[in-house]
Amino acid sequence: MAQTRRDFLSAAAASAVIFRLVDSGPYLKAAGPNDQIGLGHIGVGIQGTNLLRAFKSVPGVRPIIAADLYEGHLAHAKELTDGTIETTKEYHEVLKRKDVDAVVIATPDHLHRQMVLEALAAGKDVYCEKPLTWSIEQGKEIIAAVKKTNRIL
Repeated sequence: MAQTRRDFLSAAAASAVIFRLVDSGPYLKAAGPNDQIGLGHIGVGIQGTNLLRAFKSVPGVRPIIAADLYEGHLAHAKELTDGTIETTKEYHEVLKRKDVDAVVIATPDHLHRQMVLEALAAGKDVYCEKPLTWSIEQGKEIIAAVKKTNRIL
């Protein structure tokens, strides 16, 4: 199957997270077999499932927990990960986890801003689907949060 632009961007985002979390020096190094990035997924509907599938195929990335309000989406996430992913209906459970290094947010648009801000405040790197914000002011608020927390968005 040909690689789509979305597949490429998902893999590039995952690679950036791996580089940021694994490499503490100024030089790029390969992630070792024990260097795993714990990934939490908030929203595993249609697009969230596509992202779960894309990120779990990236070496060094381990899906840990998925949050969604719909039980069917959570069951499908378990299927995709052979039952290894934990599931919850409460996204704050994802943000509380110490073994989650980064989160993928694929929820309805009006929830993106709040979830991104909470994830950054919880010390997580973030991949968020578009649109990130609904206004320039919200964008400035998120930029300030990224600078304050020194996290990847």
